[in-house]
Amino acid sequence: YPAFYVASFQPQQVLKGQLKSGTSAIFFRKSLVVVQFVFSIVLIISTITVYQQMHFINHKDIGLKKEQVLYASLKGDMNLHREAIREVLTKDPAIEFVSFASANPISFGNSTSSVQWEGKDPNTQILFSNFSVDPDFISTLGMKLVGGRSFEKERLADTLNFIINETAATAMGFDDAVDQPLTIWNERKGKIIGVVKDFHFQSLHNKVEPLFMLYDPNTYYNIFVHFKEGKQSDAIASLENVWKKYAAAYPYEYTFLQDDWDSLYKSDKNTGTLFNYFTCLSLIISSLGLFGLSAYAAQQRTKEIGVRKVLGAQSVQLVAGMCKEFVVLVLLAILVGCPLGYWLMNNWLASYAYHIQISIWILALAAAISTVVSLLTVSYHSLKAAQADPVHALRYE
Repeated sequence: YPAFYVASFQPQQVLKGQLKSGTSAIFFRKSLVVVQFVFSIVLIISTITVYQQMHFINHKDIGLKKEQVLYASLKGDMNLHREAIREVLTKDPAIEFVSFASANPISFGNSTSSVQWEGKDPNTQILFSNFSVDPDFISTLGMKLVGGRSFEKERLADTLNFIINETAATAMGFDDAVDQPLTIWNERKGKIIGVVKDFHFQSLHNKVEPLFMLYDPNTYYNIFVHFKEGKQSDAIASLENVWKKYAAAYPYEYTFLQDDWDSLYKSDKNTGTLFNYFTCLSLIISSLGLFGLSAYAAQQRTKEIGVRKVLGAQSVQLVAGMCKEFVVLVLLAILVGCPLGYWLMNNWLASYAYHIQISIWILALAAAISTVVSLLTVSYHSLKAAQADPVHALRYE
């Protein structure tokens, strides 16, 4: 823009010192400042909203205990000696619970629509997620039963029974699902013995889906260890000992359940980081634009300021008068940027089944930050012009 602007100068006017900015040039510069601040306000709203949503995700009760839980795949002969492994690990004072399951409860893909129950509409097709757990799984993962009981080793019939989540009970139309008969895959017939409180086995982008859990010792592929607070290293070492005994040919590998949960939001956190950088960059660029515009305005009004000072105007009045012109530009940007930022972030939050609501204070904070930044930027030239010696101002040009 400066290059095109300078190239458009008329040599005759430049040599005579008659160079003045036209109304269109001033309007264009002011428009650029408004657009820059609109971007800044949108980015401020975006940054705060992403931060709030990430905070919501990190502190939301997902229905199971993901902290202080590690798991590993069963390798070598570990599956054949599950009970011996459980006995050794539970004797370790660093470990509270040990359990086995077919899959990681935070991320798995098993599902079926072959589920039958009394009163089911034959035209209804509902997809049920499912995985197999042992009797200690609910305790190990800190899940809560809202009805019935967990699986019990002593009850052989439990290998045919089921535990479902609240969403599954609702989908089946049961007010009390306990003891209701259930058939899956047209061959496994049992009954519902427990209802577990809904837990998130997918990211918060998705709603909790209907789920049932089986008690099938032949399908366990993972061991879960719930260790005591501050005893992480001891629990890792204890699991490594049994690994070396039963799976020495395989490299020792384990994963924290918390890490799996965090990985579901890696791209969202990267988005938040980018917003942080772009917001800072946008505010700097906007401030530079406003800084240049205020410098130009102060220069154009040098004589006017000198006359006002001679007539008794105070520095505060002069500064306020100059700032007012630029605050109007920022207010205009706020009127455009706040609704635009609200709309854009509402669309982004719509990708989450569970999310925060954009509060009015977020918009107010974005407006306040923009206003303060603009006032600080403009104040430098305004104070400099207002405090200048009026004699020099009157001799200007």
